[in-house]
Amino acid sequence: MPSNTSPGLIPASGGAKARFDGRRLSVERDRTVWHIPVEAIRSAELGEGSAVSVELSGDASGASRHGLGVSFSAPAANVIAAKVLRDRLNAALAAVSPAADGHSLVVRETLPRFRHRFLTAEFRRQRIAAGALLVWLVVIVAIAGPGTLAFVSWLTPLGGFVVGIAVARRIRPMRTLRRRGVTVPGRVVGSVSAGSKSSAQHYPLLTFAADDGTTHEKVRSVVSVWAVPLNGTVDVTYDPEDPALATRPKTFSHSFNTVVMVAMGGLLVGLGLFILVLLATG
Repeated sequence: MPSNTSPGLIPASGGAKARFDGRRLSVERDRTVWHIPVEAIRSAELGEGSAVSVELSGDASGASRHGLGVSFSAPAANVIAAKVLRDRLNAALAAVSPAADGHSLVVRETLPRFRHRFLTAEFRRQRIAAGALLVWLVVIVAIAGPGTLAFVSWLTPLGGFVVGIAVARRIRPMRTLRRRGVTVPGRVVGSVSAGSKSSAQHYPLLTFAADDGTTHEKVRSVVSVWAVPLNGTVDVTYDPEDPALATRPKTFSHSFNTVVMVAMGGLLVGLGLFILVLLATG
């Protein structure tokens, strides 16, 4: 039986997310966050699709104070995550009495704008390395003879195919976690690194308690980071069917590296096809 009183974060679609810590529900949409105590909630039940329908207590006229509405739908990442949130809320509601005017207890805040640090040293090194590789490929095409071009024409698509396999292995776990992942609080207890020293990707090691109460330690995160992560708390999304598949929230560095890999694979395939056209028409 899952522990419905344990805190957790359930990422939702459209950039929204909801956190319940056992005492209050925090709903974030864009840069607006509503903090809703359990006493302000009248009911919580599954809505359409993968959503939780939450109704606030009190007169409907009080809804204008916070702009959230008399009731609202919190779209979860998947049906499993929605059921977990629903069960946790109902377990907490069973221990309290709804307030006469729940709308007055809702607190609304606006988050500051967040700017990514695009000019980190590692980002600059990766950009320089990608540029150098592109220049190297252009030089080969410019000075190579027909024999070398023929060799490159089949080698570059092969390289693109290898990169494509790496991209697929990178994306598949994230798709699985979006489909059935559940998010809970966890801790970063270390990291492992992959790649060269100048462009290493660091994968946090995560320790977390699953919703069924079992603890999982030093699970490698699917998402990587540029900087070596410090020990601390982090939201962990895991697969209930395979808790060894888990990740911290998506980072800019992980997304950027994925885009670079896709672009590099496309470049290699495109270059190979371009050289074949040159050989065929030359």
